[in-house]
Amino acid sequence: MTIHSILIQKLLSTNAHLGRRVSEHHFKIFTCGSRNGMSIIDSDKTLICLRNACNFIGSLVRQKGRFLFVNTNPLFDEIVDQMTSKIGCHTSSSQWKLGGFLTNSNSPRKFRGRGKKLNLGTTHLPDCVVIMDTERKSSVILEAHRLQIPVVALVDSSTPWDTYRRITYPIPANDSVQFVYLFCNLITKTFLLEQKRLKDAIDSSSVDMPKLTDSEKEPRFCYIEGGSAGSLWFVEKSMLHTYQFRFKQSCVSTQTICNLTKLAHSQILNLAFHRTLKISMEKTRAKEHDLSKMGDCHQIRKRDEDVEEEDKEDDDE
Repeated sequence: MTIHSILIQKLLSTNAHLGRRVSEHHFKIFTCGSRNGMSIIDSDKTLICLRNACNFIGSLVRQKGRFLFVNTNPLFDEIVDQMTSKIGCHTSSSQWKLGGFLTNSNSPRKFRGRGKKLNLGTTHLPDCVVIMDTERKSSVILEAHRLQIPVVALVDSSTPWDTYRRITYPIPANDSVQFVYLFCNLITKTFLLEQKRLKDAIDSSSVDMPKLTDSEKEPRFCYIEGGSAGSLWFVEKSMLHTYQFRFKQSCVSTQTICNLTKLAHSQILNLAFHRTLKISMEKTRAKEHDLSKMGDCHQIRKRDEDVEEEDKEDDDE
């Protein structure tokens, strides 16, 4: 038996394929027919939507995002509370007490004393809203849609179009206790897996980080400004004397040398800087060669003028 067939069998055991008697037109893309007036949800599409939702939740966990779990069904209270206690969720709500919980989230900042007394909730907007019972609380989806907050929610065949189109990651399934338990278990495993990966990455980076000596902590590059060329180059400190010697050979005066801080130790940058330096030096040499030619022509012209003046003086005598 393959893994796919095992997952499909697990979904079928939770009655996730059983829909309601009323089937909306937009929900037919998730159904594979009907029987005795009840729509049958395609388990393959349920599995695809579950994977997409878990991947999205995992990406937010890696970015240390805030989550809000909304549940108004008392049958799911124990399951949701157990899940939030395991994952250490930032924000959770088992009862949606007041309307405008998200849209008025900045109000307790102005009235902190009143907010503490009324217990209005968090002052920070969540990065994702996960809804267990979409049928009862469409106002949550409306507020999240206004604030452009992604919504992950369980949808059924009786979910109206106005509610369905505002859900970012819909999961077509029957909202039974068995499937909600399976869904919360998947979220818990996703959280724990991503948190473990983050912890391992931090530990490996701290272990693999070599300790720098005092000489290595100093900047590896420095500025050299050429006066005749009018250019500014980055050179490596170990090659500084060589470059200064080349500058003297090409009659380029070194005006200022100042250390750089926080410059990348990249060989690509070294190669690019070396090429820039080489091109600039070639241009400088070409300019000096042209100037020398112009100087020779000027001396020849001056010598010819002196000879002509001497000839004129001889003729006058």
